[in-house]
Amino acid sequence: MIPTTLLFTIANARKGTPFPALIEALIMVFAFEFLREAGIRLPHPVGQAISIVGALIMGDAAVAAGLVSASMVITSLDSGGRLSGTKSK
Repeated sequence: MIPTTLLFTIANARKGTPFPALIEALIMVFAFEFLREAGIRLPHPVGQAISIVGALIMGDAAVAAGLVSASMVITSLDSGGRLSGTKSK
């Protein structure tokens, strides 16, 4: 079970977002998948850096703009590897 204080924190973070959770999740997974594809097509050291920095900047900008909640960014980053078939470490 989720502790009550954590549940209230997640609920408060979701208050200001304009989209339902499903739409937020789809937006974030597709956006991070685009970054992953871009990183794959670049040379290895550059592509890996672009993917990591791009995901950090894009996630922070989406939360700062109020489009998605911080918990959705964390959830979509964690589940993104599982959806695309890559192993999450």
